[in-house]
Amino acid sequence: MRSTISLNGRLVGKGQPCFVVAEIGQNHNGDMDLARQLIDIAVSSGADAVKFQKRDISSDLTEEEYNRPYSTRNSFGETYGKHREALEFDEGQHAELKEYARSVGTTYFCTACDLPSVETMENIGNPVYKVASRDLTNIPLIARIAETNKPIILSTGMSGLEEIGEALSVIPNYASRTILLQCVSEYPAQIKNMNLSAIQTLAGRFNIMTGLSDHSEEFITGVAGAVLNAVLVEKHITLSRKMRGSDHMGALEENDLKEMVRYIRLCEEARGDGIKVPIPAAEAARLKLERSLVLAAPLSVGQVLQETHLSLKSPGGGLRWRDRDRVLGRKALHNIPQDSTLREESFE
Repeated sequence: MRSTISLNGRLVGKGQPCFVVAEIGQNHNGDMDLARQLIDIAVSSGADAVKFQKRDISSDLTEEEYNRPYSTRNSFGETYGKHREALEFDEGQHAELKEYARSVGTTYFCTACDLPSVETMENIGNPVYKVASRDLTNIPLIARIAETNKPIILSTGMSGLEEIGEALSVIPNYASRTILLQCVSEYPAQIKNMNLSAIQTLAGRFNIMTGLSDHSEEFITGVAGAVLNAVLVEKHITLSRKMRGSDHMGALEENDLKEMVRYIRLCEEARGDGIKVPIPAAEAARLKLERSLVLAAPLSVGQVLQETHLSLKSPGGGLRWRDRDRVLGRKALHNIPQDSTLREESFE
């Protein structure tokens, strides 16, 4: 497995901070101003990138599915096709959003849901490609994305190990350019279904960097994913979970996004290097609280010190229990009162 991968110039992987993707998707509701607000929220919250989605509706849907009546509270059109079209930005709008993201200091990239959308994204210089869970079995799409030689983030919410292996097989040198995401394609995903341990299962099975695409309503799952060595955590964001649209309910509002990023960074700071040694900061506590060898009863000059004479009390800084052979069996050079911390120089 390659230890790191570059996502638009940012190293992601072993020894690097978890890469946090604010998934805007289509929670912009077809409104460019709302899209820019969501980018601003992602930046102010400390996310590392924003992600959108691109579909070519004629390539995406059959005619029957396009014309299927769609009248739920989340609908933006009278048919499913018109609903989807209402949520689509064109090439120029995506280029504008990419430039806006650059201007505020973050990375923009996109999920390309079909072959025409790959070409659209190539036209605007998409630096990274996300493949949605539903397209993990769309082998022609994955093969075309692989041809761009861009990094690929592959979501696995609808697939098992065999299908994941088939998808990876069409990506040359996949381990050096692909991040697999544990995902549950349930909207919103129930905590009991998250199966975060699969992050490590995927890494071991395919010898590849892994992360988490989190559709739950909580931010703690993203934090837990990072603790379980997810190199990337992706989470939908929204201005309000009460907004119309199917992806808002499982998204994070600004405060929760900030908390998720904050806790991920705290966990990274707390993780350490795994080397178990006393740290300098603990020295004061050791001297105050650790136990030293003391006398359980007074010892007269010339009396031989026996183990029955020993006790252990604070403060530290004296002889420890493991050091007792340095004084046991030796004669006291002077009278030593009870409770005295023992010193080698008090014995001959």
